[in-house]
Amino acid sequence: MHTTKFTMMVVVTGMALCLGMSTNQIHAEMYIGGQAGASFPKDLSDVRGTNNFSGTRLSDLNLKDSLAAGLKVGGYFPESLNWLGLEGEAYYTNPEIKKQAVTGNVSILGNSGGQFIIPKTDLHIITFAFNALVRYPGEILQPYGGVGIGLNVAYLRSGNVESDAGFAPTLNLMGGMRAFVNEQIALFAEYKYNRGTFEFYANNFKADYRTHLVVGGLTYHFK
Repeated sequence: MHTTKFTMMVVVTGMALCLGMSTNQIHAEMYIGGQAGASFPKDLSDVRGTNNFSGTRLSDLNLKDSLAAGLKVGGYFPESLNWLGLEGEAYYTNPEIKKQAVTGNVSILGNSGGQFIIPKTDLHIITFAFNALVRYPGEILQPYGGVGIGLNVAYLRSGNVESDAGFAPTLNLMGGMRAFVNEQIALFAEYKYNRGTFEFYANNFKADYRTHLVVGGLTYHFK
């Protein structure tokens, strides 16, 4: 939990820095925008029991592809550092756990150990990330890339599963292309990779989460 609290502090501080750039760097290029696309998650892997079930294992859990949507706010530094930026973003995905046959020796998701069927289980994830960006500051086309840290907040729920929240400090990688329609409005296409390890205390398990995202959107730049 200390790692989670530290990550939350870093993300909040990062977003505050992004919002504060307009005050501290009067000529900084600030922007705000929306994004939407799709998430293509890998299986929940290395599924292991916690609490009284520590040391037990379960086979990987298949996740469903989902839509993704969110917001971002950021800015690039002025003058000689106009290739360097900071960005805070938040986005939502819903990679539900598919109905599937699994094997294991742990009581999980409403079932006892052995071989059993897990029903479809809703999994809602909101990602908060603080990213450092680099770009080629072209007038029309701007390729960019970035790396960040953040927090994945998950909510687990289905008919026979106890509702549960999980938190995962996360690594966020990205790369994309921005194209300016005019001086202040730009369209962008972006690839992201996100990973973390969730722990669901009420359901006595933890698992590694990884996903690829392809999104597009629009940003408004305050120049």
